[in-house]
Amino acid sequence: MTMPPATPPPPAFDDPDLELLLALYSDNRNPQRRLPWTWSVLTSTERAALARLIDAYSATFNHLYAITEDELIPPCWRRHPGLATELAVQLWLWYAAHRDPQATPLVAADYYLRHLPGFRARVTTLGAECRQGEHVEAWHRDVDDGIRRLDAPTDPTRDQHDLELLGALHFGFPTPTSDG
Repeated sequence: MTMPPATPPPPAFDDPDLELLLALYSDNRNPQRRLPWTWSVLTSTERAALARLIDAYSATFNHLYAITEDELIPPCWRRHPGLATELAVQLWLWYAAHRDPQATPLVAADYYLRHLPGFRARVTTLGAECRQGEHVEAWHRDVDDGIRRLDAPTDPTRDQHDLELLGALHFGFPTPTSDG
């Protein structure tokens, strides 16, 4: 008996902005393309969409891959530029291994053998103070904000501010002027 071809499952996220990011990701033939894992080249709308995807990725990562408490991605990841930068890349590495039309078992194996273990090792130090029950601002941030508890409710205004700061991390490369 011949089985009908399997149809790919729908995206795991219901995000109206996801198509914006997927269009950026899949536009690999355009030399002017903007990469959806680079905060500084994204518009505010795209950064917000990326943040929502990272929230979903983080929840799944914490459920499946965090073996110790130190490996948990804290909900305040936006306040840790190193972690936020790494999470954007990790999200798209996972996508390339599992959802990209060009994905293969070799790409997935590379993700699990190289990228995931490396990230699990690094996440223990990226935002480590949060896992100790207190969130002390990094020395180069606004120290007058004081301490924030890990379980504090999210603050949409603060989250937006943190995403704008991530958008300013250009490492010397020109960034788009339009915030579409």
